[in-house]
Amino acid sequence: MLRICDLLIDAGISRRDLAGATGINRDRFTRTFVHELHHRNPAEHARLVAAIETFIRRTPACMAWLYAHGLAMVAIWDSIGPAPIRRRYPTSHGRKVHAPQAQPAMVPGNPQNVEQKEGVIMLTHAAMKHFKLFRSPFIGEIGQEKDIYLGEEHIFLREMMMETARNAGFTGINGECGSGKSIMRKAVAGRLAAEGIKVIFPVIIDKSRITPSSLIDAIIMDISEETPRRSLEAKTRQAHRLLKNRAASGLTQVLIIEEAHLLSVKAIK
Repeated sequence: MLRICDLLIDAGISRRDLAGATGINRDRFTRTFVHELHHRNPAEHARLVAAIETFIRRTPACMAWLYAHGLAMVAIWDSIGPAPIRRRYPTSHGRKVHAPQAQPAMVPGNPQNVEQKEGVIMLTHAAMKHFKLFRSPFIGEIGQEKDIYLGEEHIFLREMMMETARNAGFTGINGECGSGKSIMRKAVAGRLAAEGIKVIFPVIIDKSRITPSSLIDAIIMDISEETPRRSLEAKTRQAHRLLKNRAASGLTQVLIIEEAHLLSVKAIK
């Protein structure tokens, strides 16, 4: 593997960025930079090298990398040995691709927060104009449990969730958007907190990367200051130890997951 691979990875340059500036495609990149197989046409290879060096000179992050490592431009073509198996390559490394992956897929959240779902419109501007309303009456009106209108179904739902939390049960709640699931979760979380029950509430950040590992990471970060271990087995043992120690001290804990239908079967299990 050539040193230019390290430069591109550390500078956050994807192969798409490089292709747009030089015309090198993915296969050519792998053959030339990873497997060190030069183009059969010397003139074409020389043109490619010149185009890449021009791109690097015009990219501040690349020049900063060379300066920080005390290297001249020619050093990017040095061989640095075989490609590491687990090393990420620029095809999936650039800022456009890796910026979302730099953040965990799930993080600890506040179970008593209720956020308006993106794209959900409770009252259109036309309806507000028709009824001569200057603000939506459905935004920010619920500050405490007494502000919630509780029908029979809501009361049943609240008591079922409370019993589940008190008696180590498992409950799934489903309903249409706007039916009050998040509001009831907030009301129940408030009651649980008043009873001294710890609510663990992982929030889904990236729907595409929800795994058992990311779920356990969120649980560990919610109940401790420890850094989650690397392997799934190690972090599972870590979470079990933390939960067991807290239970031994007399603390009751309950896990609430909003949008749980997004979890994979493995994550649910």
